[in-house]
Amino acid sequence: MQQHRHLRRRVAAVCAVGLGVGLVPFVAAPTAQAATPTELFISEYIEGSSNNKALELYNGTAGAIDLSAGGYNVQMFFNGSASAGLTINLTGSVAPGDVYVLAQSAAAAAILAEADQTNGSGWFNGDDAVVLRKGTTVIDSLGQVGVDPGTEWGTGLTSTADNTLRRQSSVTAGDANATNAFDPSLEWNGFAQDTFDGLGRHTVEDAPPAVVSTEPADGASGVAEDDNVTVTFSEPVDVTGTAFELRCSLSGAKSVTVTGGPTTFVLDPDADLVPNESCRVTIRGGEVSDQDDLDPPDTMTADAVVSFASSLSTSCDATYTPIGAIQGSGSAADHTGPVVTEGVVVGDHEGPSPALRGFYIQDPVGDGDPQTSDAIFVFNGNDDDVSNGDRVRVVGTAEEFQDQTQISSTTSITPCGTGTVEPTAISFPVQNPTFLERYEGMLVSVPETMTVTEHFQLG
Repeated sequence: MQQHRHLRRRVAAVCAVGLGVGLVPFVAAPTAQAATPTELFISEYIEGSSNNKALELYNGTAGAIDLSAGGYNVQMFFNGSASAGLTINLTGSVAPGDVYVLAQSAAAAAILAEADQTNGSGWFNGDDAVVLRKGTTVIDSLGQVGVDPGTEWGTGLTSTADNTLRRQSSVTAGDANATNAFDPSLEWNGFAQDTFDGLGRHTVEDAPPAVVSTEPADGASGVAEDDNVTVTFSEPVDVTGTAFELRCSLSGAKSVTVTGGPTTFVLDPDADLVPNESCRVTIRGGEVSDQDDLDPPDTMTADAVVSFASSLSTSCDATYTPIGAIQGSGSAADHTGPVVTEGVVVGDHEGPSPALRGFYIQDPVGDGDPQTSDAIFVFNGNDDDVSNGDRVRVVGTAEEFQDQTQISSTTSITPCGTGTVEPTAISFPVQNPTFLERYEGMLVSVPETMTVTEHFQLG
């Protein structure tokens, strides 16, 4: 979109937002893209015949810039000098989306018609560096201070001698390093000598807003139950009432109160997270729009999704994953990875080899599903921490080991009292070789008389 010198820009208000709970597909968070300009920069350079010289400065920010109050100035460094030969202090202001033209006072009428300020001193030639400063801070530059290139930087039309240079529309910030090597072809388009038809307006490409950071970060674990979620965007944005969604594996969808903005928003869930649950925040891209007047794009290019996990609590009776949910009804574990669960010890086989180096715990109530086992093996290394009948809370990692679901990498075993488990009766013969999977690790009784025919693996 072309930005003209008298364009007015709206400043949109940030609305208060709530939460939509509709489930959206999981997609990766988009990477951050070029941001909206945050400072003045040089958008056009004219080094024409005689005194046809001018600089155009572009304000792509969301607010007016007071040049006098900000101490903005232009410096010119002649013939490779490291000291400025001319400093011009700028006056007036630049509206958002507008440009400001500084011209040599003896320039052609077409240049002076667009000028906001003129200066009658001797100006730059093609081998002289130009610097734009805010106070003493360099915010943009052409050429290389302290270096004399001979005649010009660049070649052909895209050079600093006897040409007009216009900043490419993808550029949103100036070159703040005035002493580095300068190649105008990287950021500038070149035009023939005494080309003035673009002066007084500038074209920029609008980068869509994007999520640049969150707290917790994507993939974080151990998040405290009372933590809030912070989302930071690449630029000021407006959001709708359903732009943010928070959904967790155990506690479900959560309403949130959203504060902050227009760049950083804080999401405060109406209820705390529960231990050992995975959560995800979805930021709906179509409901996040930028506040600038550069069109298009206005909204994020895609949804951003951030996932994290709450901390694993060692407190007895706090929320945990039931053993049946870990086991599932299949031949392998239905839930793997970090887990916290509780049960009563029904088989204590701790101690160094040849013991099993662990123990079995069982949910004394069970989940009521005859297809799922209510017990699981806990690998405990060489430690000896429990006895039969102990009720314990276990934090570790659920996985399959030699076709048996177990909890390994155990980080804590917390005593929670004692309990009893009634054996489950099993009648033989069974229907098929996989039928006993539903009783894996459980305390069982067998009414029939059984005969042991091979006992090497019985330990």
